[in-house]
Amino acid sequence: MKELLSGHVKLTIWRNEEGDEMRNSITLTRIYKDEKGKWQKTGHFKEADLLDIAALAQKAHELLRLKEDTPKKRPKQTGQMRLC
Repeated sequence: MKELLSGHVKLTIWRNEEGDEMRNSITLTRIYKDEKGKWQKTGHFKEADLLDIAALAQKAHELLRLKEDTPKKRPKQTGQMRLC
C-alpha cells in the first residue's frame, strides 16, 4: 500500500486480487478535523480540493505506469514467496 497526501486529500494505492490477476486500486479520501479537534475522513470533497485531487491522480498515474503497463498474473502457490 502506498499513500500520497496533498492538502486535505489523501490518495491510497493498494493491490486488489481479481481472480488470478493482481490489479492496483485507488481510494481518495478527504481528511479534516471536526469541531472537537478529532481527525475524520470522508469521501466528499470541496471545490478547493480539485487541484489536490488532480495532482495526486497525476502522481499515482506516473507511479503506476512507470512500474507496470498491464496487470500481472498472480504467482502460483509453490511454497515460495514472490516480492513485487
